[in-house]
Amino acid sequence: MLLFVSKDMSFSPERKAVLFEMLSGPEKAKEDFIYLYEWFYENSFSVIEPKLERTLPKVVTDLKKEIEASGIKFLKTLIKNIDYTSYEELEKTVICPSYFSEFLVSNAAIPFVKEDMYTVGFRFREVMTTPKNQLETSDDTFDALAHEKRLAIIRHLSMGQSSGHELARASDLSNFEIGEHIDILREAGMVSVEKMNQMMYFSLNKEAVVLRLVELLKAL
Repeated sequence: MLLFVSKDMSFSPERKAVLFEMLSGPEKAKEDFIYLYEWFYENSFSVIEPKLERTLPKVVTDLKKEIEASGIKFLKTLIKNIDYTSYEELEKTVICPSYFSEFLVSNAAIPFVKEDMYTVGFRFREVMTTPKNQLETSDDTFDALAHEKRLAIIRHLSMGQSSGHELARASDLSNFEIGEHIDILREAGMVSVEKMNQMMYFSLNKEAVVLRLVELLKAL
């Protein structure tokens, strides 16, 4: 674990120091986590628990109806248009609603059981059913380009496909930060993702980037 944290995790030195401290005292770390969960339940979660029991079953029903009505189109939106290659051994895809994500969709791979899990914000369908106008689309594109780290990611991907870990190393970012920037670029249609052997590989949609910018400049 120490070797994995020091060599393979794209974290800042400060975050790695916290992990090392946890590893040096696993029993204390476990007690701290239990205390944190108990505190959160007593002070926050218990207050909204009745609301969750009413809200989330309805969200599950609505998601099922949407998938049945729209089929693969809406399902691909939920799984963020990930292209699963023939090399990917996936036995199950789990989609579950989250009260805390609200409008977001997040993904976590579970390689031990060959399973992918997608957490869908309970208000996500509101975003999907509201069409974006030209100005909002422009905002998405220019926002995607208005950050030096995202420009660095675009430059790196212009040289070819790259994994999230390789991007993190090249951009001096954590895996979490890479995920946030990649999501913005994917939302703007600039980056596509392929999953192979439990690894995410990202590619730059060069033609889509050029076409989008030309269209937006003409519109402006």
